[in-house]
Amino acid sequence: MIEQVNYSKLNPPAEVRQVFDVRKAVEEVKELTRQSERNFLRIGKLLHDIDKSEGYLQLGFDRFEDFLEGSFSFERRTAQMLMRVWVYFGKGKALHIKEEDLVEVGYTKSYVLTQLWDAEVLNEENLKEWIEKAKELSYRAFKLEADRAMGKHNKSEEELNWASVRLRVPPEDVEFLAEVVRDIALMEGIEDEREIEKREGELIVKALRDWHDYYLPVLDRESFSREEVKHFKLKQVKSQLEGTMDVVMHIYDRKTGQRLF
Repeated sequence: MIEQVNYSKLNPPAEVRQVFDVRKAVEEVKELTRQSERNFLRIGKLLHDIDKSEGYLQLGFDRFEDFLEGSFSFERRTAQMLMRVWVYFGKGKALHIKEEDLVEVGYTKSYVLTQLWDAEVLNEENLKEWIEKAKELSYRAFKLEADRAMGKHNKSEEELNWASVRLRVPPEDVEFLAEVVRDIALMEGIEDEREIEKREGELIVKALRDWHDYYLPVLDRESFSREEVKHFKLKQVKSQLEGTMDVVMHIYDRKTGQRLF
């Protein structure tokens, strides 16, 4: 079962507040970001400590998200990815992985490793194998390998009942949308321009699904109840199982017998 990280249990705020100098931490993060690929684990730890200690309040920010946007040049999503990698593999919520291995892998592929753990694919027994793959493969190739292992696959056109959706996009964003679609395609290992154009809608949905299923409960976790977060994760499990077994699955509440979806 995919598990939502409970940051407060991993590092109680009171413990951090006693010794935490938020201004010093902010300056250290800014210095580390000059070589973020080598220092991302430390950056993730510092951001995690600022979040859990609520140190951003000392700097005049009401929310951690506002603090990120007002203090650093990297995106909020990137910060959450770095924190997640630290909690899973630096702090050891999932597995302890040597820092030198994570540095060689890089934070984007390290984030994919957290997804593999959540999908119950990554474990102690195959950790070395996955680390070696992450080191050897490009991000695109590694993501494809991980998606296959998690039961994700692309259905053929014959298997899909396509639907047309009309979108209105501001003129200044048309080129940006095309760029996003191309970037997603490249990460999926699709390089042929005709294939990219044919699968444009599918690729946009992939981006939206990643946002909804992975980032939304993390970025705005205070807005969701425990049951809602569980619902997100169950939907992801359902999707993975259907992709692996090529069947339609329904999930029921064991206590009430009520069908959830």
